[in-house]
Amino acid sequence: MLREITRAALLALAVSSSAAGGTWIRVNQLGYLPVSEKAAVAGSTDDALTVTEFVLHDALTHEAVWRSSAVTPFGPYGPFRSSFRLDFSTFARDGAYYIRAGDAVSPAFRIGPHVYDGAADVLLRYMRQQRCGYNPFLDDSCHTRDGYV
Repeated sequence: MLREITRAALLALAVSSSAAGGTWIRVNQLGYLPVSEKAAVAGSTDDALTVTEFVLHDALTHEAVWRSSAVTPFGPYGPFRSSFRLDFSTFARDGAYYIRAGDAVSPAFRIGPHVYDGAADVLLRYMRQQRCGYNPFLDDSCHTRDGYV
């Protein structure tokens, strides 16, 4: 029960988190292993953005749990006029978190030893459902009269 409540709270936080102006923080939404490299990317469509530090917050209590100045500027990237790598690899405490850099807030993510458990199953289930022709997963066929041989 607690796990479902936690997931619902994290989903609500992720849906409610929004970009500040034209600034976004991208994270690995599956999560991070405690001992792995952990980084997020802050990107902005604003030329004047400068990120010098960021704060990791507990996703349930919103308490600031870790602060860092491990920020590397990367300049333009994709649609962003400025981007920054936010490194939090040394933070390894299990839990659910989000990152705040200035007014921008990331979606919630988890740090834990089992964050990737079941990920392949979800992807394979999706691929099976999208199969054309006879689909044994759905016991049905699609696109039976619109193909050319």
